[in-house]
Amino acid sequence: MNISAIDLNLLTVLDALIKERNVTRAARRVGLSQSATSSALGRLRVLFDDPLFVRTRDGMVPTKRTLAMSGRLEAMLDGVRALLAGSEFDPKSASLTWNVVTSDYTQVLLVPDLVRELASSAPGVTVRVQPLVSDVAEHLVSGDADVVLAPFVRAASGLRIAPLFRDTMTCMVRRGHPLAKKKRPTVRDYISYGHVLVSPQGRGPAMMDTVLAERGMSRRVAAIVPHFLIAPEVIANSDFVTAIPTRAAKRAAADGRFHLFAPPLPTPQLDMSLVWHVRSHDDPLHRWLRQALIELTRAILAG
Repeated sequence: MNISAIDLNLLTVLDALIKERNVTRAARRVGLSQSATSSALGRLRVLFDDPLFVRTRDGMVPTKRTLAMSGRLEAMLDGVRALLAGSEFDPKSASLTWNVVTSDYTQVLLVPDLVRELASSAPGVTVRVQPLVSDVAEHLVSGDADVVLAPFVRAASGLRIAPLFRDTMTCMVRRGHPLAKKKRPTVRDYISYGHVLVSPQGRGPAMMDTVLAERGMSRRVAAIVPHFLIAPEVIANSDFVTAIPTRAAKRAAADGRFHLFAPPLPTPQLDMSLVWHVRSHDDPLHRWLRQALIELTRAILAG
């Protein structure tokens, strides 16, 4: 096949269709009209002599041929992006808005120092922080986020992941709570009180519910709140219990209103990751910003 006779832009359309499984969303992703994207799909079908996608009640389903070449296609486009990306740039002259999506816990922990650092090293970069309200991949694929900081992220096609830091969970009650008088509360003690669950999506179960269920136990959730910083205020004047990341708990307890204790049963560690989409993986400025965030996080936690 003579590739000089092929419009290689069609491959970016195919890549978008594979990821979105929808012509309208794929068109938005590559910056084309819906009719132009449909036309490109028709040309792709002729080029590969395959329907590529089959329409079903659940949307566009890729054929076996499409699935077989999806990985190679993404790798090829990654290589093209790397080839075209400039190797040198000056952060001080860069001008853009960098969209960071994460929970309020990480916002308080990292964002103030990140903004201060960029103000001197990359003054033209505006950091826009948004809450983590949906699936990590959804934020990145849609373009809402340039990077997402989130725990328990699983590897997925089109995403790149770097470990950022690790935390543990800590239980918190108000000062003077009956559990504050116990040297080591038991699981039965822990589940005998109402609980405040933190869920940006407004639903459960949470990690603690899963750990309890594995032991045939459960707790009563008295309130579900969207932010880690709200949970301490909810329990401040009640007998409720909450479990939040240790760094957030220690920050909240610094004013002396709360008592902290270790969970009465083993809980998984909180592995926070930095996640970004493959389309920005080789962009020099994006790479520089990611590295700046990683190094800043290390410096904050070391201090």
